[in-house]
Amino acid sequence: MSTVRILVVLFALSSLEARRLPIKTYTTADGLARDRVQCIVQDKRGFLWFCTAEGLSRFDGYRFTNYGTEEGLPHSNVTGMLETREGIYWVGTVAGLCRFDPGASGTARFRKYPMPGDRDSQNISVLLQDRAGAIWVGAFDGLFRLPKSATAFQRVDLDTTTPKSSEIEALMEDRRGALWAITYGGLYRRDPDGRTRSFRVAGTQQRGDLWWFGRPETGFKTMLEDRDGRTWFGTTFGVWRLDGASSPVQFLADRWVFSIVQSSAGKIWLGTSRGLAEWVPEARGTDREFESYDMANGLNGKEADVLLEDRDRNLWIGTNGGGVMRMAPSGLVTYYAEDGLVGERTDTGSLFESRQGELCFFQQSVISRFDGHRFIPTRLKFPRDISYFGWGTGRLAFEDRTGDWWIATGQGLFRFPPVTFERLGAVRPKAIYRTVDGLVGDNIFQIFEDSRGDIWIGMWSSTGDTVQGDRVARFERRTRQIRAFSAHDGYAPPYPSAPTGFAEDLAGNIWVGCYHG
Repeated sequence: MSTVRILVVLFALSSLEARRLPIKTYTTADGLARDRVQCIVQDKRGFLWFCTAEGLSRFDGYRFTNYGTEEGLPHSNVTGMLETREGIYWVGTVAGLCRFDPGASGTARFRKYPMPGDRDSQNISVLLQDRAGAIWVGAFDGLFRLPKSATAFQRVDLDTTTPKSSEIEALMEDRRGALWAITYGGLYRRDPDGRTRSFRVAGTQQRGDLWWFGRPETGFKTMLEDRDGRTWFGTTFGVWRLDGASSPVQFLADRWVFSIVQSSAGKIWLGTSRGLAEWVPEARGTDREFESYDMANGLNGKEADVLLEDRDRNLWIGTNGGGVMRMAPSGLVTYYAEDGLVGERTDTGSLFESRQGELCFFQQSVISRFDGHRFIPTRLKFPRDISYFGWGTGRLAFEDRTGDWWIATGQGLFRFPPVTFERLGAVRPKAIYRTVDGLVGDNIFQIFEDSRGDIWIGMWSSTGDTVQGDRVARFERRTRQIRAFSAHDGYAPPYPSAPTGFAEDLAGNIWVGCYHG
């Protein structure tokens, strides 16, 4: 025979708020040099470096240290940064490339390395070190290379027939050792033997080794080769993915894609003109293959221009005017109406797991099932005279061991037949339990199924703040009867209180937590 034990606690009601990502924003108010962030790098020591339009910012996790023209930068507009495998820092600006020694003093920190050519050759856009140790520099007027043992940069021509092929925007080395270059005129691949091939921007067919992407006005912005050998291309008309020898596939064609990263957990993140997007491989082939996040989810601006995952698995998001955001790998993500939840109140509700392992949320007259991305609602068929759903919280609904669905309301306890979630909105309750069935009150505050299959019921009595020990009942599955507990049964809290929590210990004892207003 189980024993009823009383645990009296005070608690506050929690709310289910609008879905917000675990994001913290840093701006000039926090010490960042400028709110326009163009590149993010983490060095071997763990420092984060932000290339901004008004200088270089180093972040140690607590504060920013800034470097500008007074410290020797040739220009305050910093466009790129690279730490080599040897621990050498290179910094690119719109007016030249520098080697950076953070331990030096004064203007000696930055030593300028000129590129061959005119002023446009000094307008640096991107930096890369290849597997052989050579440094590659993309500029507004050309691609340059510094071999590992050399002291001066050399120009590398990609395509002399196309003037815009010299305007380098992004660089990537693939697993074969080929160098990929995005220019304002297209996409190029320089093989290890030095041969260069171009990839055009009209159509999606293959001709020999050349691919044609999108439409003539498509512009390439960024690229990534993921761990599985797929190549991702961010463009002004969405993202393209090339899976081996298959045709490239286009996604998110309604936005620009500025940045692509793969996290340590294998996730593919895209920074776009409409916020942040996450690739959902399990939804491949559906309209849910990419999950999008924008200002409604906590981003502080429309665009996500630069992405980086740090060694602690935080995702850093650089913006064009909104500073930089840090999204933690774990934390609370909250949901609201835009995620499928239906209900007039957000301070009451019940989360529970169905027998199939589905996460469900009950609020008012609606049960919603979470599909991994959003809630799918279904409205229950309550009798027309049911209009009050009470103010209980916690366990207000569940699917019992037989498949029946139990729902607590302010006008009684409802029991729906054992059907799947998809059919739940089409059936009417098989039973309703109220005061005429043995309950002290119709305002149900909490329900719980014990190991024997009995249903414990906590109520808020309409008769009595002066009556003690009369607000717990148990539906006995064997007899199908309701039994109310009172002081004669040992249920005697020190003051009138509503049962708000039930638990069963290993010995079969039932513990009751109570609310005292």
